[in-house]
Amino acid sequence: ILFINEKKIKKFFSNLFFEITNKVLNENEIIERIKDYAIIKLDKELNIISWNSGAKLIFGYNENQIINEKFENLLSKEDKGGFQRILELLKNIDEERIEIKIMDINKRFIETETLIKKMEIEEKDVGFFLIIKDISREKIWIENIKNQVSLNKRILENIKEGIILLNKDNRIKYINEMAKEIFGIDATYIGVNISQVLSLQYSEKILKEIELLFQEEKKRTLDLQIYGKWYSLKLFPIINEEKVEEIIIFFLDNDQYMKTQEKLKEINEILLNDLKTARLLQLNLVPDILPSEERINFERIFIPSEEVGGDFFYIDKVFNKNNHPFFIALLADVSGHGVSASMFNVLVKDVYNEYKELIIISEKIDLSIFLKLLNKKILNLSIGELKFITIFIALIDLINKKLYFTSAGHPHAYIFNEKDFFKSFGIKNSPPVGIIEDFGYDVSCMEIENNEKIFIFTDGIMEIFEENIENFLKENSALTIKEIREKIEEIIEGKKTEKNLFHYDDITVILIEIKH
Repeated sequence: ILFINEKKIKKFFSNLFFEITNKVLNENEIIERIKDYAIIKLDKELNIISWNSGAKLIFGYNENQIINEKFENLLSKEDKGGFQRILELLKNIDEERIEIKIMDINKRFIETETLIKKMEIEEKDVGFFLIIKDISREKIWIENIKNQVSLNKRILENIKEGIILLNKDNRIKYINEMAKEIFGIDATYIGVNISQVLSLQYSEKILKEIELLFQEEKKRTLDLQIYGKWYSLKLFPIINEEKVEEIIIFFLDNDQYMKTQEKLKEINEILLNDLKTARLLQLNLVPDILPSEERINFERIFIPSEEVGGDFFYIDKVFNKNNHPFFIALLADVSGHGVSASMFNVLVKDVYNEYKELIIISEKIDLSIFLKLLNKKILNLSIGELKFITIFIALIDLINKKLYFTSAGHPHAYIFNEKDFFKSFGIKNSPPVGIIEDFGYDVSCMEIENNEKIFIFTDGIMEIFEENIENFLKENSALTIKEIREKIEEIIEGKKTEKNLFHYDDITVILIEIKH
């Protein structure tokens, strides 16, 4: 560092005097432009006659404070004698350099490197040029660098990460103690190719990453298990003149993280298998084959949001005590998703089976009884979290052309035909089951006609149609319910692809068609 600075100083002084000698008219302008060096002119009696902006910055004096002052008054006692000896030497030579301490405005002595050069006019000595460089900060800087190098070495040797420095030929330039410990080696192996130091199973993988690093000239990362312990290797290129000259490899202890990841992977596989099992159980809760007769037809769409979801549906043909046939369409939407929501579907199915047994022994069918039974079951559970279910249940009496329906916090359904008839129906101000104890749910009834279609759904379909489901049904009212189902499924697939919908709400739809 000192050698480089000395060369720079010599070059600066030479260039400066060349400028001043060859551009005398611009001398003051040139000198004033210089900020990093103090340039001072002295007359033969060593009075200060010129003081540039660099001198102001280094020593703090303004021109009106310093002009005509004796320069020697600024020197430390020990440097005054040395300064005089230099002046004696200048009788025989043009310039000389000396390190002296010069006092600043705060009475502090600044260490400087000063070049003193004679000023001559017509071969007569008229004074002296002083070009002064503040080296006090530079000395502190150099000392700091030395201290930092020593500190860095201690840090590198005691750091818990392993470090290896390689040259462009993959030879080791530096290896710290931790790296030696990681690979179980004692010697430093400076100058040896890394492939000769590390065993083949490790060196091959590292050399492959180094090869890629040379190609891409950017850092690489590699997870490597060394003697049963995991490390994350970070490879950084050191680039000089746009070429990779050296490579630093850090070995970061990654054992706990990687072993945790392996354990999580095992747990995840178990959970995925459990989810697959839960999905199969959920699919077994809903009917695989739908009722279909000459006068009525059913279609359904059932797409859980995850492996298992919170939607549930059931379509059934039942008979009362008098053997009168009815068709039941039940749609439920449990709050939340996942396994916990799907388990509530088991409860819905269980309550439905209980309710179905009541239908068989009754003359009159009351849909509200189903909601009351389910509401009570949920409120009696001690699960520590709020769970509720929205329900829509329809009972179709084809003989009397009646549709009975009730709902609990569920979106209204639609009934329409291919002409101009389109109507929504449901129960207003009816809360989901599982919230209000002993709530009295209402049941309504409406007439149904041939060629009418009924559309019952959970709110997941609204995400796909962005709340334009009514327009879709009106535009496609002339289609059969099978054709409507197929068209909706195409739209769902298109939306999932278009918007990258990996996570969406459960989608369940029941379509009913009253035939001639």
